[in-house]
Amino acid sequence: MTELYPSYFQKLDRAEKHLVELAGCVNAWIEARPYGIVVDRSGPSPISRLSFHSQPENTEIAVVAADVIYNLRSALDHIACALVPREFRRSIYFPILWQGVWEPGTDADGVEKVKQRGHWTTWTRQMPPGAVSILKEVQPPDIDGFAEAKLNTLRFLNNLAVTDRHTRLPLVTPGLQNVTVKWKTADGFGGEGTDPRTYKPTMLVKPNADLSSDLPRGARDLQIFGTPVVAVRFPQLDADAALLGPGAVDFW
Repeated sequence: MTELYPSYFQKLDRAEKHLVELAGCVNAWIEARPYGIVVDRSGPSPISRLSFHSQPENTEIAVVAADVIYNLRSALDHIACALVPREFRRSIYFPILWQGVWEPGTDADGVEKVKQRGHWTTWTRQMPPGAVSILKEVQPPDIDGFAEAKLNTLRFLNNLAVTDRHTRLPLVTPGLQNVTVKWKTADGFGGEGTDPRTYKPTMLVKPNADLSSDLPRGARDLQIFGTPVVAVRFPQLDADAALLGPGAVDFW
């Protein structure tokens, strides 16, 4: 008899395929050069600004990213179900809760904590003790609010999955990396902005950024080149995270 390929591995394989598709979607958007320099003449002096004329939310990026997230989160649930007898699997999920959720409740517990302690008991009581010990080790820290949520991979994945269940993933373009600016002067000579304090590779030039101070007086025919960064916006974290585009950027 052929041995069955575990469903959680199938989910991970599907997530990997969607990652390849996601990279293609992001690269297609980037290769279209969805950015440029616009001259803002609303003030007393013209200001050259970075502008994006195309946004990633108008592409398939969010939908494909959601497919990756769904399959990753689903793979964890399939692992949890594989740890319990078949008759209990309809009510089992992989717990992503907080350290200490398995402890007896206290008077300080709110409604949500009481509910989550119940979830832990329901989801783990049929699991082998060794598996439960591992689940305890990987639970996110018990924190108030969302200040540290972005530092925990499981909690971050779970937040993404919850968002995707209710709405489209909120994509954002935090800016441009690996930036070079080219221009011409009145006498026809060209130049490139190469000030390392301004355009070092890891720097993120944000949309609407004022570039005028880095250009010589009388610069014209401005061109800007770089790598757009695509991220998922988490208003509750006050940060842009889950980078989908090339490069790397800290939470900010």
